[in-house]
Amino acid sequence: MKRVLMVAVVGLAFACGFLASDSRVESLSAQAEKGEAKGPQWSHGIDLKVRPYGQAGWKNAPVTAVEVYEDAANGNLIYINDKGGMSVQPKK
Repeated sequence: MKRVLMVAVVGLAFACGFLASDSRVESLSAQAEKGEAKGPQWSHGIDLKVRPYGQAGWKNAPVTAVEVYEDAANGNLIYINDKGGMSVQPKK
């Protein structure tokens, strides 16, 4: 019984999320047709040295690159690293 209830709740949550995202996509496409949609703008890039725990010096530390974009629609900052990781920092 618990498994059936869990599957029903997950299915309902998935359906609600799909409907919410679908309406947002339609809203964005309507903005794009009107010429009001704004894409993210590149802000800056950062090269970070990342040292594993226990390594004493920075000489052999690997470098990871991070690109920073600002979402023109809402001001959020979007960070994307060279491995494909992504993070969004809300506008303060």
